[in-house]
Amino acid sequence: MNRFVLIHGMGSSLNSSFGPNIKKRLTNRGYKVIEPILSIKDKITLDSWINEMDSLEINDNANFLCHSLGATFIIKYLFHKKIKANCVIAVPGGLPYDDKQEGPWRENRIKNFQPTKAELSYFKKNVKYVYLIHSDNDPIFNQENFNTYIKNTGAIEIILSGCGHFGPKSGVKDIPEIEDILDRIEG
Repeated sequence: MNRFVLIHGMGSSLNSSFGPNIKKRLTNRGYKVIEPILSIKDKITLDSWINEMDSLEINDNANFLCHSLGATFIIKYLFHKKIKANCVIAVPGGLPYDDKQEGPWRENRIKNFQPTKAELSYFKKNVKYVYLIHSDNDPIFNQENFNTYIKNTGAIEIILSGCGHFGPKSGVKDIPEIEDILDRIEG
């Protein structure tokens, strides 16, 4: 059975935004959906997220849908675990990562979650399909961050209007454009 791993951003699970509807879309297509609950806010470290993901037994050809910090993390995770993925969908993802959230943990996230050239190179060579879904009014990332993500990952860009950062504040409860991506990767 094909797997889809949903990786949240720094704040919380995707259940308060588009997560439930995306899970429904994926399970209706026969995917096993895995949604790890990773450390959030001031408890986030790269090592803690890697360790928490290790318990999931993720193998080659898995699919990932990642939100914000999760979209940066997956680049590092795949490199460190030498996993080849079928598909990564970043909703949204930007480089360099900076969520602009002040606090004592900000420097740790920004410093430790930035992908290196080697990690980006591995990602680009070892992920078959990469998509970046972002909004025209994201308060965290700007078009330069998106362009850098696209250049370094080979992502196909999908721009939606008025979706903010796709978190709870945005009010986005579903992303129907996922269906087109699933058609492409399944085709």
